[in-house]
Amino acid sequence: MPHRTFFFFMLPSSLAMLLFIFVPIFSVLYQSFWQPLPPVMGAVETCLSALLGGCSIEYQVVEIPDGVEFVGFELYTGRALLATEELRAAWADRLGIFSFIRDGVFNLPFYKALAFTLFYTLITTPFVIGLGLIVALVLDNIWRPLKGPAIFASLLPFIITPLIGSLVLFWMTGQGGLLYDFFNWIVFWRDDFSLRASVPMTWTVIAVY
Repeated sequence: MPHRTFFFFMLPSSLAMLLFIFVPIFSVLYQSFWQPLPPVMGAVETCLSALLGGCSIEYQVVEIPDGVEFVGFELYTGRALLATEELRAAWADRLGIFSFIRDGVFNLPFYKALAFTLFYTLITTPFVIGLGLIVALVLDNIWRPLKGPAIFASLLPFIITPLIGSLVLFWMTGQGGLLYDFFNWIVFWRDDFSLRASVPMTWTVIAVY
């Protein structure tokens, strides 16, 4: 293909990517360094009749100023993301490295989500790929009259959407659900064993699902 033809062939998609992907990303990145000015709070005295209790003072928003202020990396270092102050405090109060990770790092929303993402990427995904390869090899060598029904049965899980599957799993692990009753039968020394209250069991159920 001539270079000129290739250039004009790629030009529309490149412009679309630049306009709808890269520009919004840089725009959001720039806007993250700014935040609206905080509202002005003021004391407002509310007086009722003496029979109802007299006067009371409440703090309310009296003015919402226009404009923004530069906050730099405050959004990224706050509790919602990197939580540098919380990590520093947890490290200072640590009883050990494992307690720091369990009670400090994993109690922060960003690191909890990051741990789940790494767990899914490094453990669940390779397992799914390996299991899929085994299923494919088995289906390729199965008896020919059974190959069609076997392929159909292997594709049935893809018909169930993740939302429906998640709801089914949520109901099964709730009180009265199949998994709830099953594990309460196994863990007979506990009066009310909940999968949702056990962090290791929750991660195990998610990985198996």
